[in-house]
Amino acid sequence: MGPNQKLKILILEDQIEDVYLINRELKKANLEFALTIVDSKIEYINSLNSQKPDIILSDHSLPQFNSLEALQICKEKRWNIPFILVTGTVSEEFAAQCIKNGADDYVLKSNIKRLSTSISHALRHHEEERKRLEAEQMIIDQNTELIKINSELDSFSYNISHNLRAPLLSLIGLVNLAKTDTRVLNSTMLEDYLDKIDWCAKKLDKTLCDILDYSKNARGELIYEVLDVSSIFRDEYEKIYTLKKPALLIFKSK
Repeated sequence: MGPNQKLKILILEDQIEDVYLINRELKKANLEFALTIVDSKIEYINSLNSQKPDIILSDHSLPQFNSLEALQICKEKRWNIPFILVTGTVSEEFAAQCIKNGADDYVLKSNIKRLSTSISHALRHHEEERKRLEAEQMIIDQNTELIKINSELDSFSYNISHNLRAPLLSLIGLVNLAKTDTRVLNSTMLEDYLDKIDWCAKKLDKTLCDILDYSKNARGELIYEVLDVSSIFRDEYEKIYTLKKPALLIFKSK
């Protein structure tokens, strides 16, 4: 409720004199409020749906309705509306049962001066409860989102690992094969090896670009350069087979 809004109070009461009593006490407490008075089940339900009251003040006994039924209806709708029983003399057992059923407080009409304090406490309690529930829901939503993110990361890590290791192992195998296979001196065979190495290198390059794109989307813009791995392999192989002797491949960073 905003600072300049009136407190919307729904009163379930069939005695107009008691309504006047409540109205006078609330004015004495300098509360800004608007009253809606009902005395039947149908009117009560309609007011709950249309008025969306900030608080409910209910007498216990009405001709065809009572406070326990009114409280149950409010709870069934799962509305976080403070509910205060304002009634005549009741036993302590009955009052305790009302509180157990979900009422925030009870005020005897013979001690109506407690009403404004009771309303303030009930409103504050429900506001704190609303904030607590919102905080709990936020934690639940965050946990759900974290579980989703972790699942996506697991899947991403598996795919990246597979897409990196498969062409990398093929590349290593081709390099070792080219170094030991004497037929590689034949230009056609050399070209075939280099084509396969080139394909593996490009596949690795694409996977690395995908990783960089993912990182860019997750953390902001990244500036990067694409390394042409295939050209490095081609240059090194040309050096090896020009010399026609075993040589060690040395990868130099540019």
